[in-house]
Amino acid sequence: MTFIRRLATVLLLAHPAALAAQAPRPITPSDLLRLEAVASPRISPDGAWVAYEVESVDSTKDARSSDIHMVRWDGARAVRLTATPGDDESQPRWSPDGRWLAFVSKRGDASAAQVWLLDRLGGEAQRLTELPEGVNDYAWSPDCAGLCGVCGKDPNAEPHEHEESAVDSRWAALESLR
Repeated sequence: MTFIRRLATVLLLAHPAALAAQAPRPITPSDLLRLEAVASPRISPDGAWVAYEVESVDSTKDARSSDIHMVRWDGARAVRLTATPGDDESQPRWSPDGRWLAFVSKRGDASAAQVWLLDRLGGEAQRLTELPEGVNDYAWSPDCAGLCGVCGKDPNAEPHEHEESAVDSRWAALESLR
């Protein structure tokens, strides 16, 4: 069995909604709204845990939400790490030493998505960044000393305006070659 198949099987079996068996019947639109999407699986450095996000739909509020979960590699234990109503958590990333789990969320009074940090042993998440335009993506440094973030506005978001910037004088010689 390939690695991806094994990972998909563990995630599917570990999620409680996958365990509910029902008699065969036609699929309805409300069934589709109850499906949960599993995304962004990340294996812990020690290989014992997989962190991932689960996205669900609340049809009464016409809204989606996502939370961070983790499951033991063998499926013996599953833990929901975040459950903040109205706030999405995504992009889980293990620290290289395996002690911390970081994720991106626009929680509380934050005006943009920021990186949050959870101690693997438990406790409430702590906001790690406070960047005005938020964090789009990030990665841990190999020594766990910090994070490298991709910040700023999403260039694919609409409406979108390009700002003309003055040519840097250091590149003026190259501009004449255009």
